[in-house]
Order: sequence, then structure tokens, then C-alpha cells
Amino acid sequence: MRRIDLSNFQVATSETARDINRRIVLNLIRTHQPISRADLARHSGLQRSTVSVIAEQLIRDRWIKEGANGHTPRGRRPQLLHLNKERVGIIGINIRPITTTLALADLDANFLAQDSLATPSDPKQFVAELLPRVRKLMRARPELTCEGIGVSLPGLVDPDRGMALYVPCFNWRNLNVSDRIAAATGLSVFIDNDANAAALAELWFGQPEVREWAYRVGLPAKSGVSGGIVAVVPGKLAIGVFSPRLDARGNSARGIKVCQELSRQFGLHLRDNALARLGFSLRRSHRRIANSLDCANSFFRQSLKIQVRLVQIG
Repeated sequence: MRRIDLSNFQVATSETARDINRRIVLNLIRTHQPISRADLARHSGLQRSTVSVIAEQLIRDRWIKEGANGHTPRGRRPQLLHLNKERVGIIGINIRPITTTLALADLDANFLAQDSLATPSDPKQFVAELLPRVRKLMRARPELTCEGIGVSLPGLVDPDRGMALYVPCFNWRNLNVSDRIAAATGLSVFIDNDANAAALAELWFGQPEVREWAYRVGLPAKSGVSGGIVAVVPGKLAIGVFSPRLDARGNSARGIKVCQELSRQFGLHLRDNALARLGFSLRRSHRRIANSLDCANSFFRQSLKIQVRLVQIG
């Protein structure tokens, strides 16, 4: 049970619950569109009346639209719901050592306009050349409301402060990227490193099996011959798993389960960055995981015929 600081807490209100339900319904529409209100109720577990109220709010706020009627074996045909792609746009900026790419995308991550520029190493020159292109993208589809800008950087960043702490390929240090772009555009700006941004994109818009792995394991991985899987905690350790029983996509079914369990038990998910936040020393973490693997391997070998190996990196 999570410990609550009784000297500093805030009670959840009914508005909090409504906001959570609204987000759930909107994301279900995004991932299952076109979808009926009845199917939304089944997927979410909410009452049909609650789903109907939320749907009407989202329609009124122009987040979703009603489309064609669905088919049912009997009764009134339901009206299907889908995202209103014409409501908002989001600008993405991918900063790379040679070329920086910009794109305006809709709610389904479809690119509506793109631009690029050579990436200068001088940060002041870079921002000066970047901003006119950002404004050009904002004007490319005047019917859309630009909600914000996302920036990915190949280096160490502080997303909370919008700071590029160290970008080695440019030797940028302690550069406040977010404030500079936000001041010139009037939009909210969010930054992260390129690996996290790519993982988040896969989680939201990738193939279903990739989304499932990203959500439940959250580690870069590669499957190989006979279903073997190698997963990596970048710069720290690697986990190798092998089992001959394969799923429909040729991956080790048991190996996937083992990786999920290791990620859960030891906080290895990159989203959580638990090793750094919990203050584990690298050696202590390795020893703890290795000891558990030694105990688990005897069970895996005897019961599941699966072999797990842990390798330290560096």
C-alpha cells in the first residue's frame, strides 16, 4: 500500500473521476475507432449512460465526430464515433546531428506538412533558423489549432525543466530549449531524449505486439533464431532468454513472460527509470537480480525448460 503524507494531501473530487473517465473514453475511441457507444461501455466497464454523457461532451468540444451507422443483427443501428482529425495539430521536432526534421501531425499521427533544416552546432543559430520553420508549419493548416510542440534530442535532457543538459554531438550544455521555442510561438513545448520519444511513439501508434511489449516490459529487445530474446537496460545490463515454445509471431512465449516478470519485479521499465530514482547502485542491482535468477533458473529449467542469463554491460 502506498504511504500517504497526511500533512500534505488532496482529496480526489468528482471532477477528477470525470476527467479520468473522459480520458479513458477518448483513448478507447482513438485505439478502436470507429466504435459505437455500446462497445465503449463494454470496453471501459462504465455505465452506458455515463459513456453517452462523455461522448456528447467530446462531440461538443470537437474532439470526436459521429460517422456512419454500424451494422447489427437486430434493433437500431448504432452511430459510430471517431476522432475529429480536423480539430487540433501537434508539431514534432526531431533534432539529429546532421538534419533536423519538423512535422505537423493530426491526432492520429498522420503527417500533414513537413520541413527540415541542417542542424548547426551553435545553439543560438539553431534556434534562429528553427523558429521561422515552426511558424510556417503553424500556418500550413489554418483550420487546425496547434496544441503544442514536442522536441526529441540525442542526449541527456531534463523534461520537467525543458533543459538539454548535455548533447554530446553538439556539445550543448544546460540549454533551455523549451522556453526559447515557447516564447517565440506561444505554444507549450515538451522535450525528451530521442530513445524515450521513439518508445512512446511505438507505445501509442506502433503495431499491437510492439505496444504490448513497450507497455508491459519497456526495454529495447530483439528476438532471433528459435525464439531467443535479448533485452537490454541501456548501459547497465542485458537479459538473454531462450525457450523452444514460440507464439504466432515466432517469439518465445515463456521468454516474454519472464521478461515481463523481471521488468516488474526489479523496476527495469525505461518509462519508470527506477534504477536511478530509487538510488540503487549498479553493482547492488546486478547482484540482486543475479541471485534471483540463480534461484529461478533451477525452476525454469525443470518446469518450463527455459534458460535465462544476465550479462553486465561495461
